[in-house]
Amino acid sequence: MTREGVFSYVKKTYRTEPDYPFREDFSSAVLRHKDTGKWFALIMHVTADKLGYESAEILDILTMKSEPVLIDSLVLRTGFHRAYHMNKTKWFSVELNDTVSEKELRSLIDLSYELTDKKKGSRMMNHKRTGCKAAGKNTLKNKKDKTEGKEPCVL
Repeated sequence: MTREGVFSYVKKTYRTEPDYPFREDFSSAVLRHKDTGKWFALIMHVTADKLGYESAEILDILTMKSEPVLIDSLVLRTGFHRAYHMNKTKWFSVELNDTVSEKELRSLIDLSYELTDKKKGSRMMNHKRTGCKAAGKNTLKNKKDKTEGKEPCVL
């Protein structure tokens, strides 16, 4: 899939147009959620040496968010890399050069879109605010007083 193919897919699926927020870089495009402006993908040109190759060839890459366990397995495959210029635990980059099928790329774009959706994030924040253990680290100082009489939280 090419960058134009990615743009076409996200326009059709999410009604998202590429955004070019970097003043002197007209090739890097951010794909954002329409309602929040949160990034779910970034397409950019990088030289191959930035991805560990011994070449200065310019490559198109698509950077997306995913689950850390999935990223750990993806980067073992040709064309996948830990994110260039992003958090390498939660983001990864894939070369847009036909090493990955269009079907798989679409699935990964969909996952990234879902993981960066504000609705999921705000649901988790509500659980953290109420002291729900299922949401991870308890952020309340006096959990007993704050949660007394409330129904147990279920994610």
